[in-house]
Amino acid sequence: MMHPVTISIDAKNEAGRLGRLWRCIGYCEINWTYTPIGKQVFRAIQELGDGGLLVRVMGAFSSGNRRSYPGWGSTNCYTEDADGCAHYDWSITDRVYDTLVEHGCKPLIVLGFMPHDLSAHPETGPLDSWRYPPKDYQRWQELNFRFAEHLLERYGKEEVRTWFFAPWNEPDERASFRCDPDVARDTPQRRQEEFLKLFDYAAAGIRAADEKLRVGGPELDKNIEFLDYFFEQCQHGINHATGKRGRQLDF
Repeated sequence: MMHPVTISIDAKNEAGRLGRLWRCIGYCEINWTYTPIGKQVFRAIQELGDGGLLVRVMGAFSSGNRRSYPGWGSTNCYTEDADGCAHYDWSITDRVYDTLVEHGCKPLIVLGFMPHDLSAHPETGPLDSWRYPPKDYQRWQELNFRFAEHLLERYGKEEVRTWFFAPWNEPDERASFRCDPDVARDTPQRRQEEFLKLFDYAAAGIRAADEKLRVGGPELDKNIEFLDYFFEQCQHGINHATGKRGRQLDF
C-alpha cells in the first residue's frame, strides 16, 4: 500500500558537504581496463574534472588467456611448474593498475579468484576450479603478500594505502564460492567457515606487506545470516592465520 510522503527543501540553507557515495563503478572484465575503449572511457571520466572514481574490478588472480569476455577476465599472475614451484607474472596486473592510477582512480581490488594451479579442485576444469578454496593456505597467503608487495614497489606505499582490498566476491552464493564439488558436502555452514579461513590468510598476506593497507568485506549478495556469522567471528572467533581472537576490518 502506498502512503503519501512530503519532502520540504530549504534551498537557501547549507547543511554541509554531500558525500558523493555514488562515485564508483565496477565490472568483471579486468582486461577491458587497458583496452583502447577502456582507456577512452577513463579519459572521459577524468575530463569531467570532479575527481577520480573508486573502481571495483574482479579477476585479480584469475587464470585464463588474459582476454576480456562478458563477465570474465584473467591475469594468469600465478602458475605452478611441473615440480610444483610457484611462479608469479605481474605483466597484466601492471597494465590494469597503471591505467587506473594514470586516470586518478582508486582501486577496490577483489582478491580472487582462485588460480587454477592453486585450486583445491583443479579436476573440475579451468571454467570451474576458480570457485574453490586453495589447496594450500600458506601459498594463498604468499600470493596475497607477493601481490601487495609488488603494488607497493610499483606505486608507492602512500598511494596503495588509499586503495581497498576485499577477499572474494559473493561468497554466500554457491555460484561464486564452493567447498566441494559434491552438493551434499557443500553446505552453507561449510562455506561460511571456509570463507572465514580464506579471508584470514588473504588479510594476513596483504598486511604482511604493509600493516596499513586496508582490508575489508565481506562483499555479499544477500545472505544476512552469513553477514551476522562473519561479524560475530570478527569480534569473538579465532583467526585462522594468526591464532589470535578477532579480526581487523578496515571497511
